[in-house]
Amino acid sequence: MGDAAKNEFHLKIRRATRDDEGIYRCSTLGLEPVDATLTVVVPAAGPPMITGDEGPIMAGRQLRLSCSSRGGHPAPHLTWYNGTDRIEAPQRADDGVGGDVTSQSISARITKWDNGVNLTCVADQGFPTLTPALTASTILAVHYPAEVMVPRPSLHVLVGSPANLTCLTEGNPAATIAWRKMVDSTQDQGSMSGSSLYIPKVSKDDAGVYQCSADNGVPPAGVGTVSLDVLLIAD
Repeated sequence: MGDAAKNEFHLKIRRATRDDEGIYRCSTLGLEPVDATLTVVVPAAGPPMITGDEGPIMAGRQLRLSCSSRGGHPAPHLTWYNGTDRIEAPQRADDGVGGDVTSQSISARITKWDNGVNLTCVADQGFPTLTPALTASTILAVHYPAEVMVPRPSLHVLVGSPANLTCLTEGNPAATIAWRKMVDSTQDQGSMSGSSLYIPKVSKDDAGVYQCSADNGVPPAGVGTVSLDVLLIAD
């Protein structure tokens, strides 16, 4: 089809199938033939699928995840992203039953800084105007031991005044906090509220070293100490 008067000659294929894919040659008397490549795009069956380690993973262990896409032609190219950063990983492609299958795996040692990281697998067939890229994502949940930070490791309080001993904790999951005095004592050690130990009216017997411990079930437990110095009023 075309317009011979304008030297336009076209080949139109209705309802193209994969059998129509290939190289086509246009030739005419006196001119060099010209080749054109036809790619028949078949959309993938759906978004890629992420499999592998599920649920919370302990910090320090190896994370293994695989991303697979089934169907589609050309077979989608799979790419992993950590947020917006691309992750280099080997890719395998083969012709499975019912269509092309591609898979890509990542393996990395996990740290506490990976908690909450969004990993995304993108399946791209290379023809965005015909088949937009498809994605699948997973958010990492990393468990790591509780750590204790003491903002004021030493307090000096006038006898009879209130004292507030504080320790800050970080860990996943959230930790249970407990306070204890480092020596045996029958004195009331105050009340614990969250990460603070509040003594409303200190006496000289309250002086000493207090330990804050934080345990979230992931060993080891975190510990920190606060030294309380009670100042007496001069006569």
